Amino acid sequence: MGLSWVLSAAFSCVIAVGWLATPDTQSDIGELLRTIGFAAAPGWLGVLGLVPGAHPWVLVTIIFWLVAALVVAIRQALDYCSTWRAILVCVLTSPLAVMPFVVVLLFTGPWPG
Repeated sequence: MGLSWVLSAAFSCVIAVGWLATPDTQSDIGELLRTIGFAAAPGWLGVLGLVPGAHPWVLVTIIFWLVAALVVAIRQALDYCSTWRAILVCVLTSPLAVMPFVVVLLFTGPWPG
């Protein structure tokens, strides 16, 4: 989880501050680390996915919550006036940040259902 957090902040900083910056955009890696880390807090609720029968619904709810929190965090940290610009940053950086999880799943296999 820590590697994904750092990668997400780094990629967001490069893309948002470098490529998609607005005149009001002022941010750095430290601010993005703090806001993205706070937005990722609901991810710890994934432990509830271990409750029998709750697994699919719990994970879907947590994913939507995490995405919404990440969009708000990106928008606030980068001083964007547009939510769409924050969504674009999330869409561009999320695949890169998820890569460590994909690598782990490739080596360990899927979780038992």
